[in-house]
Amino acid sequence: MAEAVRNRNKWLIQCLVAIIYCLFALSTQQYASLLEDQPIIWPAAGFAIAVLIRLGLYYALGIFAGAVTAGLVLGYATPLAVINAFGETLMPILAVYLLYFLPFSANFYRLNDYLSLVFASAIAAAVGALFIALMDIYSGLAPLDDAYGIVLSWWMSDMLGIVILTPLLLLYSSVALPKVITKQSIETVLLVAFATFNALIVLIGWDFGLVLTFKSSYLLAIPLLWSILRFGQVMTALIVFEYTLIGIWGLLLKQGFFIGADLQANASLFWAYFMVMGLISLTVSYIVNERNMLYQAINQSQAGNYIFNSRNLQFEFINNATLNALGVPFRKALKLGPVDLKPLYDQQQFRMVLSPLLEKQRAAVSFETMIKAGGDQGLYPAEVHIQNIDYINRDCYFASVIDISERLAKEQQLRLGNQVCELTPQAIMITNKENVIIRVNKAFCDITGYQADEVLGRSPDILNVDRYNKLFYEAFWKRLHDEQLWKGEVYSGRKNGETYLQSLTIKLLHDDQGEIEHYIAMFTDITQEREQALHFKQLAEFDHLTNLANRTLLQQSFKSALALAKRHQKRLAVIYIDLNDFKPVNDTYGHTVGDKVLRQVAERMKACIRGSDTVSRIGGDEFSILLSEVDSMTVCDTMVEKLKAVIAKPVKVGDITVHITASMGTANYPEQGDSLEALLNFADLAMYNDKEKMKQV
Repeated sequence: MAEAVRNRNKWLIQCLVAIIYCLFALSTQQYASLLEDQPIIWPAAGFAIAVLIRLGLYYALGIFAGAVTAGLVLGYATPLAVINAFGETLMPILAVYLLYFLPFSANFYRLNDYLSLVFASAIAAAVGALFIALMDIYSGLAPLDDAYGIVLSWWMSDMLGIVILTPLLLLYSSVALPKVITKQSIETVLLVAFATFNALIVLIGWDFGLVLTFKSSYLLAIPLLWSILRFGQVMTALIVFEYTLIGIWGLLLKQGFFIGADLQANASLFWAYFMVMGLISLTVSYIVNERNMLYQAINQSQAGNYIFNSRNLQFEFINNATLNALGVPFRKALKLGPVDLKPLYDQQQFRMVLSPLLEKQRAAVSFETMIKAGGDQGLYPAEVHIQNIDYINRDCYFASVIDISERLAKEQQLRLGNQVCELTPQAIMITNKENVIIRVNKAFCDITGYQADEVLGRSPDILNVDRYNKLFYEAFWKRLHDEQLWKGEVYSGRKNGETYLQSLTIKLLHDDQGEIEHYIAMFTDITQEREQALHFKQLAEFDHLTNLANRTLLQQSFKSALALAKRHQKRLAVIYIDLNDFKPVNDTYGHTVGDKVLRQVAERMKACIRGSDTVSRIGGDEFSILLSEVDSMTVCDTMVEKLKAVIAKPVKVGDITVHITASMGTANYPEQGDSLEALLNFADLAMYNDKEKMKQV
């Protein structure tokens, strides 16, 4: 639907272009008979170029249709109308094509734009005129001897139409002209009225009942000069267009500046007059406008800009920022100089700074100093750039003073940040949005073993190790981008190939548009810390001799096993184990052998139990086994028999063979209690009963 609407609008614009072009062509023919059927101005050409520049080459179809229609209405045969229309369409297409290769912008607000338009149009108009002349000669409508005259006539009429109308159409917009009129409404009315009055006097010869002894064409220059200086090229183009219309009116009335005593129109004078007027007035208007824009930019700049004389170091020009810094009226400021802005310099010192410029050794100098701020604000740090300029044929210097307070503050913050970055024990790595390393600190180098120049410009992947798969990294990046922050512990690699554990934090930084700008990673090496923690955990939860769980870990395991038993409505059991006749081993062979016997017995017991069960050393030669999720006490009895059998096997320590046995007692939850102490006490009593039975055997 939207596409259909756009296509319909395009065709409506095509039709509108064709109608306007046709009207321009037909209206021009109304006065062509005054000049031997050759119109001295062809505004349709100016309209065609403006349309193609503003709307695009696609609308050349509308130009062609309008030209064909105009030819048919004027009575041309269809082939001739089509041929002429082709030539009239070829000209603006060629002009726009040439503009692609010239310094031209469709904004049309620079002198280069205007000069490029005139240059391209002159070439295109010549090609178009030559094409039409050749077609006229080929079709027999004109003899070969008239070729030069036809080409010149078409070229002149096209060029005048382009010079007078195209700038007005390109400069006009729904904002530009109304803005000029509303901003200076009274002055605009006076200008238009004065221009109209002068044009009627000069170009038509009206004296409005007044006795006017001076009717020179120079009267027309006054409104143009007024327009150039006060309004710029938009109003100037409008005044030139108005003059041209009134000039054509004078031709139709056969009176005014371009009508001789014989009441014949001077076509050449008309063409040259408005051609020169259009070119000069628009060119001067563009030059003045560009200088005004430059002046406004310099004068309204927040930086201090001024021009001073090389001889006496006095100001020739100062902008508002400089005037505010001086804090004096403009008339007094012109009697001062740059030294009055720089309390740290006197004239002699300032001339020393300028000596490379004075001696033509350099074209510019730059330095930093303190400058007076406006009012009572004191001084501020500034960067001063001074260069030679030729100002009104005098040797002068142009200076630009830039407040660097904010820059220095940022630099100080950066220096502080750099110092903190280097002093922190945390490693810092900064990457850009492509995840390429752009900054590391000293701690990074100390931890990883890489120097800064070895990692800058590279990917952080050089620190990766083979412990993680693709799924880990996918989850890592997803969480980082979703939460903008990632914290955790990962293994990483050093330059020497070692793997270490790091506590890592990564944060995303975004620019003002919300796009990722940097990744900041901060990490510390926690390998030793983790090893110490594991060591302390080992000491706190395991028996140092047998590496079996101690009473603390047994208590933790019991809590977990009890919760599972309650949830699944199953039993758990505790086996209390005491080694028989172990004291004689220590007494006979020593504690070293005894310790080795205990370790072997511990290993045998661990080999008998399930992964969910826990073997612990209660103390001395006493042990316990926690059996979780026991279906029946038969399992427990079977385990007791198995343990007794493996413990009773001979234990060899070097050349020594030791024979020991074990007494065991059992207790289960829920029959004998629901706490570890209760179950151990019950199992301990059962173990003593078992020991007495073994003595009786």
